[in-house]
Amino acid sequence: MCKRVDVDHHHDDFLGKKSIKSRGNGVVLWFLVDDLNKCVKAAKKLKAKILRDVALNPNAGHYEIWLKDLDGYVVVLADHPD
Repeated sequence: MCKRVDVDHHHDDFLGKKSIKSRGNGVVLWFLVDDLNKCVKAAKKLKAKILRDVALNPNAGHYEIWLKDLDGYVVVLADHPD
């Protein structure tokens, strides 16, 4: 497993661990969805673990929500940028 942490940028510590050893390089799955509000309602109804609730990503120019799936992967659902 690759554990390179000497890169210039890291996403926020969305796993809640403060040790740099815990970060490693993982996989974040990004999905552009046609109806983000509908997906958010479904995720909340299923009691999905929300890592970051709906917010504007100023770099991408769209709204997104960050979730954790049952296998521990981070899944980001994003609407289409304007």
